[in-house]
Amino acid sequence: RSARPEMWSACGGGEEPPQHLIDIPPSYDPQCERLIRPRPRAEGSLRCVVRLQPREKDVLMHVEDGNVLLLVARKEGKHWRIGADRAFASASALVQLTTCGGGAYSVERVRSSSSRASWESLSCSHETRALSQDLPEVNTMAALLPLDESAEARDGSGREWLPGEAECAAAPERPPGELRSQLHDALVGQPTPGATLLMTKLPRWNPSTDAFELPFHGRANLASERNFQLVTALRGKVAADAPIVLLHGKLDEATYSLDFRYPLSPLHAFALALVTWGW
Repeated sequence: RSARPEMWSACGGGEEPPQHLIDIPPSYDPQCERLIRPRPRAEGSLRCVVRLQPREKDVLMHVEDGNVLLLVARKEGKHWRIGADRAFASASALVQLTTCGGGAYSVERVRSSSSRASWESLSCSHETRALSQDLPEVNTMAALLPLDESAEARDGSGREWLPGEAECAAAPERPPGELRSQLHDALVGQPTPGATLLMTKLPRWNPSTDAFELPFHGRANLASERNFQLVTALRGKVAADAPIVLLHGKLDEATYSLDFRYPLSPLHAFALALVTWGW
């Protein structure tokens, strides 16, 4: 903010420069906002790895290039608490992956104020599905997340942002149950205004190997029911050429690849990977 007019005059200044005011919400958490915002579209895919620490029973997410620790998850009862370092306590977690029952999950912001503790930034569902009567069932996932208008703006929508304004804008969230209801509607073919639908890219059955197959482009070394890919979908349908926005593949007994791109954020990509621990 610039100096007050009387101060500017006392300093011998000429015409008063323009003032820019940025309102920062009291609940704004810079660290959480940084990690919950979608990865910029122009930056493409971020290659990460997810590792289980058997002794601590923590799950760690590292950026593969440089092995930089990004997020840590710890299970408490049926839910996962996610923080930004290995020393985080339950109260200092950034978000919680909540198990809602019936194969449903939600990502909720952990706030110091209880008034909005359960507002959601992602809803997800898991089920097993038979692709035909003669084939084994496969695990499938669907997820719905609100569109982030500020991220869209930074990706070229044309809107001009004041310095710091986009970074201080709250990440989109919805009241409890709203995203879950929208996800149900999307899966039966209804439109989802203001939200993005992601669905599992289904594998193909290979009769020669008697197994389902899906290319993982060198990012999965071992077969696993937790190997999956998500693509964008529209009204419950996946186009044949839909781009992969998340890839999760087993590299060894305790390590999985986790590659993601826009419209996912690091927190949301990690939460979707954690959903598979219940499969």
